[in-house]
Amino acid sequence: MKRTMKVLDLFLDDGRQIICIRDYMAKCNEYKVYYRWYDCGWHKRKLAEYADMRSVLAHLLQESYN
Repeated sequence: MKRTMKVLDLFLDDGRQIICIRDYMAKCNEYKVYYRWYDCGWHKRKLAEYADMRSVLAHLLQESYN
């Protein structure tokens, strides 16, 4: 069985990305939301962890990534 799986890959207009990865081995909060951008190489920063996909989508609706 896989340890992780990408469940959401959202591309923003200026080349930035929002990625959600599901970690099957996590005991709680198995959905991790990352912000990814390119600046002389790819960088990634974890924004939040959630227990279900509904919470991930609510986070995306509430945040503005300007």
